[in-house]
Amino acid sequence: MKRLLSEAIDKGFSYAEYRDLIKRKLAVNESTGTNDSEDMIKYTQLNDHRMDRLDKTAALIPEIITEKHLLKEQYTWLLITEGWCGDAANTVPIIAKAADFFPQVELKIILRDTHPEIIDLYLTNGGRSIPKLISYKKEGLKEVATWGPRPAEAQNLFTAYKALGDNKPPYSEFSKSIQLWYARDKTISTQKELLSFLEKHKTSKSELISKHD
Repeated sequence: MKRLLSEAIDKGFSYAEYRDLIKRKLAVNESTGTNDSEDMIKYTQLNDHRMDRLDKTAALIPEIITEKHLLKEQYTWLLITEGWCGDAANTVPIIAKAADFFPQVELKIILRDTHPEIIDLYLTNGGRSIPKLISYKKEGLKEVATWGPRPAEAQNLFTAYKALGDNKPPYSEFSKSIQLWYARDKTISTQKELLSFLEKHKTSKSELISKHD
């Protein structure tokens, strides 16, 4: 597994490279992933605009700012996503801002459909839901924390929608409602959950003692 992870990380994109990839794909009427249908390209275009907006307007909350010196080791944050994913468009930009804020973190982004062997290690209720964020200590690739595919409240909305079974409305209607939720939330829920994600990076007392023995 570590070999697969190491290879995936080596091939990963920076956030700037990921954004550039999406724009280059759209320029030739393609999306990321394996489906270049008209709908997927439309979703990718919408998501590109959403990420442009969040890049300009989203700011880290004070609770994250105060944790500037929380991380004591070097970490790789591996983010699994795709350009067509609406949840990713609302969360990936703020994750990138958080990763950039901490000098101990290197963010690497990989595409789900290019790396099925990696997403299959991090399924959500048996599905390849994205985005998924995993933190590893750089030394030894020890897993530290995971997050995703969406904030808990958004996940509850999705679970309730799926539970409707054959009676549920078209996904396009649900997609509009969850996008409205993201717009009202303004990345706050994602950032609060990132705080819990960051807490898992704290060096334990036992680790500190062993380092000084």
